Amino acid sequence: MRGLGEVMFGTAAVLVVAIWAQAMETTLDMSEVHVSSLTEECVRVINYTETHDYSCDNLPATYSHVWVK
Repeated sequence: MRGLGEVMFGTAAVLVVAIWAQAMETTLDMSEVHVSSLTEECVRVINYTETHDYSCDNLPATYSHVWVK
């Protein structure tokens, strides 16, 4: 029979892996918003998921900010 410490360690390890996987999924699906460094206005939005339909007029709540010329 396993000790309580081993069970707790195993449970913690599974939780860490699950949280890491969720964070990676969220980050990889995040849209990119290209912003002009001169005008500081949105130039275009790149959506990496087909279900996302964001544009400069409809920015996502969270996105990767990319400065462009």
